Amino acid sequence: MPRARPRSTSSGAFPLRWPEMAERRPLVLIGGQPAELPGSDSLPSTPARAFVSDTPPVGATAKDLWFNSSNGQMYILYEDADSTQWVGVVGKQGKTGPMGATGSTGATGATGATGATGPAGSGLSSSGAIGYTTGAGGTVTQTVSKNNTVSINEPSGTITTHNAALAAGATVSFTVNNTAVDSDDVVYVTTHSGGGLNYRIDVPISVADSFVIRMTNISAGSLSEALSISFAVVRVATS
Repeated sequence: MPRARPRSTSSGAFPLRWPEMAERRPLVLIGGQPAELPGSDSLPSTPARAFVSDTPPVGATAKDLWFNSSNGQMYILYEDADSTQWVGVVGKQGKTGPMGATGSTGATGATGATGATGPAGSGLSSSGAIGYTTGAGGTVTQTVSKNNTVSINEPSGTITTHNAALAAGATVSFTVNNTAVDSDDVVYVTTHSGGGLNYRIDVPISVADSFVIRMTNISAGSLSEALSISFAVVRVATS
């Protein structure tokens, strides 16, 4: 049915009456969806604003938002009873994600260059042989008799004994004073003389600064010769 045309007034003007055009409320987001502002609420006289910059915006007011473009952090201008400051807006931390898969093993690096050979220890040979080098030895000749004390202050050396007679089966001992000997050291001896097979030679005891050489004639007859006895002191560590 067609709508009736409104009648004009005595002045000729038509009255404007549109009952179907009711007043509409502002649109706001409620629960993430656009809806009219409830009748009991009202918009703030000064709405909050949002700024994007790498420094705090000038002229901002309370409740304004600022996105710091230099660090990606959002801030809100918070106003309390006696101060106003930008406060970072931090959401609730999410759950820790699962651990990623272990990456593949990297390639083995190149082998480094061989270091330089260190110097030989004091008095020790740097050649293929094990023993002392030149300068770490000495010689001494025994006088008077085969039981006479001799002195040689080297870690190795040769002692030439007196040529006094030594009866078959007889044993003679003599002391070697030597400051290179420590109380726990071991002293090795041997003979290089042609008749050395006729003797048993050993060191029954060694103490700090000396040791004793014992010789026994194991032949069937008396022997009168000067023996060449070599010795070497081996240092023993106790800790």
